[in-house]
Amino acid sequence: NPQEDNLYFWGSCGVGKTHLAYATARRCFEEGRSVAILKPSELLRQVRRWAKEPSEEQIAIERFVRVDVLVLDDFGIGGDTPYARQILQEIFDGRDYKDRAGAIFTSKYSLSQLAQKLDEDTIPSRLAGMCQVVEISGPDQRLLSHSIQT
Repeated sequence: NPQEDNLYFWGSCGVGKTHLAYATARRCFEEGRSVAILKPSELLRQVRRWAKEPSEEQIAIERFVRVDVLVLDDFGIGGDTPYARQILQEIFDGRDYKDRAGAIFTSKYSLSQLAQKLDEDTIPSRLAGMCQVVEISGPDQRLLSHSIQT
């Protein structure tokens, strides 16, 4: 329940992590809650776009701290820069320090695998402390549906 928890869904490709996160976010939106659904790279682009001046960066970060439901899809995929880590850490810290539930992360990496990929454990440690971690397993549903149609 995103009103009470932050969730970290991880598992291999095609098992339904994104579908589950989006369905949860949609239900929250239908209940009148504010929702942001992005990939981490999109979040970073939005922070840069909103923060035309360096002094506006914190205002942009606060938007993601305050949103009722924040879905970050495919966490750990893509570019990893010191700037990206700093922005994500500030958002996670902000939500955690304010006891903000409603963050949903999807990733193909467990938290220990994410720490290895990032070659550091600060962000995975924060996620472990603030999220209910759920492994989603099973066959790749996209491959199954493809094989049925051929």
